[in-house]
Amino acid sequence: MLDLSGVLGLAYILIYQQIGELSGAYSILLFLLAIGMLFAYDQFGVYRSNSSFARKALTLFKSWSLAFAFLLVVGFATKQTDAYSRLLLAQLYLLGYLLQVLLHYLSREIQSRVMRRAVPVENALIIGTGKLASYLQEKISGNPWLNQQVVGCLELPADHTQRGGRSTSAMFHGSDFAALKETEVIGRLENMLDIIEQKDVRTVYFAIPLSDSDLI
Repeated sequence: MLDLSGVLGLAYILIYQQIGELSGAYSILLFLLAIGMLFAYDQFGVYRSNSSFARKALTLFKSWSLAFAFLLVVGFATKQTDAYSRLLLAQLYLLGYLLQVLLHYLSREIQSRVMRRAVPVENALIIGTGKLASYLQEKISGNPWLNQQVVGCLELPADHTQRGGRSTSAMFHGSDFAALKETEVIGRLENMLDIIEQKDVRTVYFAIPLSDSDLI
């Protein structure tokens, strides 16, 4: 795990600079921190999800904070907090998070560059509008392994658009979907074949409510 290796390396440098050696107490601290990271990062699915870099950074912050909270709880429970430097812990928390964000950014950039050289970028089209389409576009754009670019979305017929909007508005109200940016509408479903040819679309995604499944 790149994050774990980076954090342990940073912790060793801070301990060496401020303490002078890796004592038994700090060895236990690093061991507990590693356990906390393995548990927290698995719970938040840091390596199982593909999303925008901002959302990935937020997930990373939550996971890292949970791992560090576990470390502090164990320290208070065993009454060993006085054995550790508060300055060192604060630096490890802040610099550790920034280091992980940097590692994820570099990893993401390397993956994107490798994919662009190995496989040409494919144009993708989304059938449907609204929050479902916005969520799907974010997932596609945030996944460097797909190497796809969403050219836009197609609007459903008027009767289906109104029905779908009423059925999903309550579902997305107050959720993370509400903050998603609307996708660009480049035409209607009736013009799908022409748009596919004009935009050289290779992949078509459907983002429509179950009530409109008859359109597929």
